[in-house]
Amino acid sequence: MKVKRWIAVGLTAAVATVGLEAIAPVGAGATAVSINCQGITGDNASSLGDSKATLGLLSSISPGGGSGLSFPAEITTNAPAKVQPNTGPFNADFNLTMTMPASLMGPARDLLGLSAVTVTDATYAIQASGAASTLISKTVPSEVISLTSNPVVIQQSMSGTITPTGPGAIIYSVSASTRLTIAINQSVAGVQINALTVTCTGGNDIGMTAVQIPGSPNVAQPLNVAGYTAAVTGLGLLGSNITPDNNNAIHPDTLAVTAQAPNGGYTAVGGGAAFFLAPQEPGYYVANYNVCAGSLPVAAIPGANATQTLTWPESYADKGLNAHPLSMRLGFKGQTTSPISLAQLNGQPSPSNEKMLDFFHRFFGKFVAPSPTAVQTALEKLSTIGKGNVKVTRHEGGGYDIEFVGSLADAPQPAIEIAEWNTWLPSDGLASLMALMPGASGGEAGGAAPKTADQLNNELMSGAIKFDEWLEGQGELLKANIIAGATTPEMIANITAMFPKSPEVAVVNAGKTTIPASETGPLCSPFQIGYFIVPNPFLAAQVQSATA
Repeated sequence: MKVKRWIAVGLTAAVATVGLEAIAPVGAGATAVSINCQGITGDNASSLGDSKATLGLLSSISPGGGSGLSFPAEITTNAPAKVQPNTGPFNADFNLTMTMPASLMGPARDLLGLSAVTVTDATYAIQASGAASTLISKTVPSEVISLTSNPVVIQQSMSGTITPTGPGAIIYSVSASTRLTIAINQSVAGVQINALTVTCTGGNDIGMTAVQIPGSPNVAQPLNVAGYTAAVTGLGLLGSNITPDNNNAIHPDTLAVTAQAPNGGYTAVGGGAAFFLAPQEPGYYVANYNVCAGSLPVAAIPGANATQTLTWPESYADKGLNAHPLSMRLGFKGQTTSPISLAQLNGQPSPSNEKMLDFFHRFFGKFVAPSPTAVQTALEKLSTIGKGNVKVTRHEGGGYDIEFVGSLADAPQPAIEIAEWNTWLPSDGLASLMALMPGASGGEAGGAAPKTADQLNNELMSGAIKFDEWLEGQGELLKANIIAGATTPEMIANITAMFPKSPEVAVVNAGKTTIPASETGPLCSPFQIGYFIVPNPFLAAQVQSATA
């Protein structure tokens, strides 16, 4: 018995244990994103054209969107922050709350008198890219959206299985497969609006899951050792049964016992091996161990600057009644720039507001696009941007490329907005004119014949009538044409084309924050050793000899 006690003391002294911390997965959480959508081309959205053209018309009534829409959204997910490479596929749920843009819901509710719209053939999709390639999507054939609430929101949930393809980061974002059709099915002033179809992409990433980088030690499985009762048995581990993965060196001092066999015996480690002092009862004894390799570097994931374009949707030269832009204000994060001049007469800036125009600036002033420097200076004066934090250059084909730099670089940024759009003819006149239009069903004719379009234009240019009177006359002319059955979509399109369309802002890159380089921390492998313990024949022989 003295010998056995000595062996137990020696094994205990050889134990080198290292505390191990298990990191529980942390959800990627909720993220606010801007879902940017564009009207498609080639469909039959209305009697004025496809979805892109029809949305352009709506932007003239409610400036700020051009032929696109921006949906503020919040997405929550339970996707884990970290997974191990050997965990295999995992499930992820995504909950989407998307706010319908006021630039579309306002005209639908106020101009068309709708209390609800139907969203049809909608596909909501999340793309997992990087260390996985999975599309999680949900198709909703039809959904009625009430316009009585403020704001108007759409809520959807998606679930799917994501299979890591290797180490690295799995990035989640709104997929370009996202698409929806907003059914209007209303007629106003002879114009039939059917349904608007948009395709969408997300802004900033929703979240990520890190797939742990390989490098944890390789452990041969299974590990079983035979031994005798009341004796010590051992198994060499390092260099034979435990080997480096991807040449990541194993730290011998991390070899440790994490749990003794619950049914008896005593195990310890030392010299790169495991030892087991078996009890006097035969049986199968399983003990738990752990061993670690060194930490490995994780490369940085580079960020990206947010970039946008601001373009002119049409030429403003030679429009009827010399209609042209006067000024605009740009908005960013709730702040608005000073007016940016868009018109000149003989080299002198025109007044920024239509009510301040004289005859010559109305009918002889010309649209002059501001320089990129002028746009950049106006944006830099906003405290939400600041000097040196935005770069504006000329866009190929007209307009501007806008890049957020400086303290706003490498980060998601919302879209710049057209906060105010001042024109001659006044852009709010189009809404006033359409409000004067009766339903296509018509009515009884009566009273004097209205003035012709040429008469109205000549009187406006001569100063005989004011702009409000010109609008009223155009409305009376449209009423007479509708009663006579002469109104056509082409006529309505010609009238709406008289009013200068607001610029279009498109998000090219929503921006991404740089994820700095880091370390994995020790890469560890837990394992078990099973000990088959049989009766000790030497001990039995000693007993027989002692009793002889």
